[in-house]
Amino acid sequence: MAKNITFPRTLCKDASRTLFLTLLAVCLSVRIVHWCIGRPKLYPDSSEYQAVALSIETWDFHSYTGERTPVYPLFLLLCGPDTQRVWILQSILGIMSSFLLFRIVLLQTRDPIMGFLAGLAHGLSLNVLFFEAAILTETFSAFCLILCLFLLLRNLKSDREGWIAYAFIGIVAGMAALVRPLFLYLPFLIGFILLFHWRIRRSPLRRVTVYLSAFFLPPIILLGGWSTFNKAAVDYFGTTTLLGYNLMQHAGKMMEEAPQEYAAVREIFIRYRKNNIDLAGSTTFTVFDARQQMMLATHTSVAGLSKILTGLALRLIAEHPIVYARSVFEAWRSFWSVPMYWDRYGIFPMKAGRILETLWGWEKEIISVLRLAFLIIVMARAFLVLRVRQALNRIDIESASWILAAVVLIGSIVQACFESGENARYSLPFQSLIIAYVVIAAAPYLPGVHRADGEPRHESSPAQL
Repeated sequence: MAKNITFPRTLCKDASRTLFLTLLAVCLSVRIVHWCIGRPKLYPDSSEYQAVALSIETWDFHSYTGERTPVYPLFLLLCGPDTQRVWILQSILGIMSSFLLFRIVLLQTRDPIMGFLAGLAHGLSLNVLFFEAAILTETFSAFCLILCLFLLLRNLKSDREGWIAYAFIGIVAGMAALVRPLFLYLPFLIGFILLFHWRIRRSPLRRVTVYLSAFFLPPIILLGGWSTFNKAAVDYFGTTTLLGYNLMQHAGKMMEEAPQEYAAVREIFIRYRKNNIDLAGSTTFTVFDARQQMMLATHTSVAGLSKILTGLALRLIAEHPIVYARSVFEAWRSFWSVPMYWDRYGIFPMKAGRILETLWGWEKEIISVLRLAFLIIVMARAFLVLRVRQALNRIDIESASWILAAVVLIGSIVQACFESGENARYSLPFQSLIIAYVVIAAAPYLPGVHRADGEPRHESSPAQL
């Protein structure tokens, strides 16, 4: 193991401050350059978020379909119609995410250098940078996720617990789920972590009840409130009407087996799927291409068709679990690809675009290696925990490593179970958490600074999954 260098407490604090200011300067400088040579980018999904923002502004929901959740449209409404302003504010969220990652790793390792590396990885990732210029939810959802985990970890390691702190964590977790419905699992996972934490500390039942109620009440109000609004607006109780369409990304592969009662939907889907294979060699998004025709055939709305497709998909999945499992595995595997959404020809001068393209080629390989390292380390530690009988009782529930691994792995599985399409894109909010996990795992084996109190950094162990 590499030898650590011990500094007095004041020097460690000075090092943290200096590295934080350096991180801020680097992240800001890179984004200023990007603002000068790039431009904001609109994608097909962007217009849907803008439409919901307009509906909220005018309070006219006649054209509202219930597909998009409200937090990101509210953010767009706050920014106004200028996409340049949206880009700048999303860049600020990206810088804040770098700072939060710095603090998360610092909380775990007590090493400002390791925190600096984790923050820098987020601040200099070109795919993160270009998603900040995109009018999409990736940057905002990444910020909400990272903020939620930072608040949770800080509270777990603090002796000053209070119901307000847990309520605030609940608010952020609920907001994250209303930015991206994938994060619906987050309140349940955090609730389990908190229960485990209080069990270890043997907290009084009354205190646990109060704190747990404070945590769960905001997500219940936020998610239940929006679901109730959707029920009133489009006759669909849920945070999004996309569930049926997303499930059909899996179930559509076995559409020939659909019962006769779904004949109209079945024939339309199969016809569009064949056209997509002939034209693009892929069945991805067939359900959205065929949606208008299926709505006409079933005399339903977007929400009504989603209900029909949900019932059909669940039936096909139950009857053909092996086909579904293969599809889920393919979706899960694509989750670990490295996403990049950008327009090289939107970069001026063009020479800068060529330079960025070369840099991205190198950076993509590095990120791919780090994602693979994450999976290897997690599997190795899980194997050791299973092999060492006593290790299961020594799992450190307050460890950032354990929590980051759980959030990323469960997120990847939930995403794969419910959707098979742009899974690589949906992994973007988790990318910097994956890198932070690898940095924490590597920290004990790298030369660095001792903790501010003079004790060595936390050691990695099988118990710190």
